[in-house]
Amino acid sequence: MAKHYERSGRLDTYLGDWHTHPNAVSNRLSWTDRACLKTIIRTPTARNRKPLMLLMCGKPNEWFLHPWLCQLRTKLLLFEVLDEKKAIILVYARRETGEEIAKL
Repeated sequence: MAKHYERSGRLDTYLGDWHTHPNAVSNRLSWTDRACLKTIIRTPTARNRKPLMLLMCGKPNEWFLHPWLCQLRTKLLLFEVLDEKKAIILVYARRETGEEIAKL
């Protein structure tokens, strides 16, 4: 990750991960997702203290995007807990080209 960042001239940055939850009962982060996010946050070369996790929940031809913004918080001076906040994705079009742009 660090090598890719340097090769890009420090332009490309790591935002987080995405994956699917087929036939999901909930759009919440799983224990595996939370463990992955904690690893990302604790990895200095990721350079991301607030990673995104995008879940695509559903089934073929019926997927729904659920973005989460997460960070670690110290609780009771000893324990770190993962704060997860539902993120919002805004989509808009450039006037000049009509190209759609997504913004978190």
